Amino acid sequence: MTSATGATLRRKARNKYKPDLIRYLLVAEAPPSEDRYFYFDDVTFADNLFTGTMKMLFPEGFAGYIGRRSTQQKHSLLRSLQIEGFWLLDAVDSPLEHTASAARIRRISDLERRLINLRRAGEIDGSTPVISMKANVYRAFHERFKELGFNAISQLVYFPGNGRQNDFRIMFARALIMAGYRKADTTHA
Repeated sequence: MTSATGATLRRKARNKYKPDLIRYLLVAEAPPSEDRYFYFDDVTFADNLFTGTMKMLFPEGFAGYIGRRSTQQKHSLLRSLQIEGFWLLDAVDSPLEHTASAARIRRISDLERRLINLRRAGEIDGSTPVISMKANVYRAFHERFKELGFNAISQLVYFPGNGRQNDFRIMFARALIMAGYRKADTTHA
């Protein structure tokens, strides 16, 4: 798949599950280089951000997903996410794997423009909680988001991979509480 084709497919998949009203904006760094995008229905392996997020938000619905990972089950969980008003946006539309840290920060700087465009379009406002779903996104933009009038949640969240799954659960639970979301499995907070 070419990078342009991949970006188009990811945008279509993301917008398919965009809520009518974004109540909670989750901001990730970038999609993975393989076909394992958060919003793709047919991901069967290494779907770390999706599984970590769904386990926290919809523990009952997620329980049947592990082990089977069917397209229909993932679709159902994504619809639940949409109904609850959650939407995940990547800072960058193209993969950043194998990119040095300093270059990653420069590449994700476009995130500021994307959030401003969402606000101008009326899709989010100053009260919409913005949760950074990766530490480098948080470190690079948290203060800037606040300066721009966004409701940037003051909780660092590590990505749920490379042995950080438990850290993710604890940090994401705290972020959800700070964002006012009470339905999640926040027993780890």
